[in-house]
Formats: sequence, structure tokens, C-alpha cells
Amino acid sequence: MLLSRQLNAFYQVVVHQSFDIAAQKLYITPSALSQRIKQLETSMGQTLLIRSNPVQMTPSGITLMQYAKQMMALNDAAQFQLLEPKNLHQEVELSIGVNADSLSTWFYPALNRLFEDENCLIDIRIADQDQTLDFMRKGEVIACISSDPNPIQGALSIPLGVMTYQAFATPQFNQRYFPNGVTPSALMKAPTAIYNQKDELTSDYLKQYFALDTAQTRHHVMPSSEGFLQMGLSGHAWVLLPIIQATQAVQSGQLINITPDKQCDISLYWHHWDLPSFHLKQLTVQVSKVAQQTLCQIL
Repeated sequence: MLLSRQLNAFYQVVVHQSFDIAAQKLYITPSALSQRIKQLETSMGQTLLIRSNPVQMTPSGITLMQYAKQMMALNDAAQFQLLEPKNLHQEVELSIGVNADSLSTWFYPALNRLFEDENCLIDIRIADQDQTLDFMRKGEVIACISSDPNPIQGALSIPLGVMTYQAFATPQFNQRYFPNGVTPSALMKAPTAIYNQKDELTSDYLKQYFALDTAQTRHHVMPSSEGFLQMGLSGHAWVLLPIIQATQAVQSGQLINITPDKQCDISLYWHHWDLPSFHLKQLTVQVSKVAQQTLCQIL
């Protein structure tokens, strides 16, 4: 490990949000770990961590974590280039920010090659596609999928493709709530689902096509892409789903497209730190390849 003991200790505490777990990962006692953090804070002249449950970073800690993430990637690259293949036994952990819909539909196959590397561990952080870039700003991930095309300083952005969303429901649900078609008044009565209170996709769909706000609807909160699909299939709500996720259910007649002339297109981009990391480069190649095979091209 080329990273300093103190910085690595800080990194492990932040990643695992626990002094005890970080100490176990480093094979040292919690007391020794605390001493390393104290030494780092003394040398930096800053308080870096708030000893809460879970552990939180101070603003200075957030800045240092961005540096630590980059150092971990550089460490990975140096080991790959300098060590003999037989000695490449150091574990590498890649933290990635992903939106739930990508993870449940097309993204997972991009991880297969890294999962086959016994020295590589994957840490997935879930958030909406318009929020994942915050993970990188805070130094929590080395790469992410975002709907924002603009890279942050020190990072690169690669266009992946477009995910198209449409509204789906069971035939029975459609007959019960939309016998005269999907109208604003009908949507105010028909239950739907939102991912969380920051779900802008459903909100944008309602505003764009029906001049409605999410607050005007009856909605369940379901923070799961698979949960969205199950709510639709069970007839408990109408749901916005990626077409690639709904295709099989539509073909079998379980779901119907209730507004076939209306859709929301979300352009996705792959953001990653501009670092010479072998594993990050490998991941970027695979993500781009799978996205090209699955998503619509961004015009």
C-alpha cells in the first residue's frame, strides 16, 4: 500500500462509516486507528471527522476524501505497473454512484469482468441520476452515472445513451381509473409511485403533459426500481418505467402503455476521475460497451 497509514485509516473510516469496522479491515485495534486519525488531524490542523453514529465528515474531511479517492486510484495504477502479476494481490475497492433504474436494467453486466477479479471489490451507491454526481463532489465515489453532462474539476464525462420512460399499468387498473382516458382529473385520483420525495422524473412527466404537480396526486413512496415494476404488475399503481424494463410485461399482456404518445427521455453520462487506474479504465470500457448495446444513442 503506497498510501500513508494515516490517510488510509481516514479513508477506511469514511467508507465504512465506523471506526470498529475500519479497524477490522486494517487488522489493527480501534485505539490504534483512532491514534492514526488523530495524527492526521494534527498534521492537517483540521478536524476531519465527527465522531457520530454513523461517522460523518467535516467540510475539511470532504475535501480530503476527494484527495484520498484519487490517491487510492493512483495507488492501484502504480501497483499494476510496478509489481509482477503474481504479486498483484492487494485488494482494490471501487465505489460507484448509480441510479437504481440503470442498476436494475442494463448496468450490472458492465461489472462482470471486475467481479471476476478476486482482488477487486465493488461498492455501489444508489441515488437518482440527477443526484449521483454529488457522490463525486463529496469524494465518496470514483465514478458515477449522471444525467448531468458537465464534468466536475479533475474528472471526465462520457455520453452513454438515453433511457426512455413511459407510463404503464395493468389493463384492470387502466379500466378502473382511466375509462375515459388519462386526464388530469383522473390522475389526481389514480395512485402512482415515486422513488422518493426528490423524484423529479414523475414530477416532470406530470408537469409537462398534464400541468400537475406530484403533490396533487395520490402516491406511494417506493425507493426501489424492482418495487416500481412490482407495484405496476400488482395493479396497485400506474408507474413510470424504462421501456427496456417494461417490455417483457407488455409483451405478455401484464402491463399496457397508458400514454403511448408521451415519454420522458433521460440522457445518461459516465463521470470518472481523470486518473491512470487500471481497474477504473477497465470499468469505463465495459460501461461504455454495454451502454452502446442497450441504450438509445444521444443525438
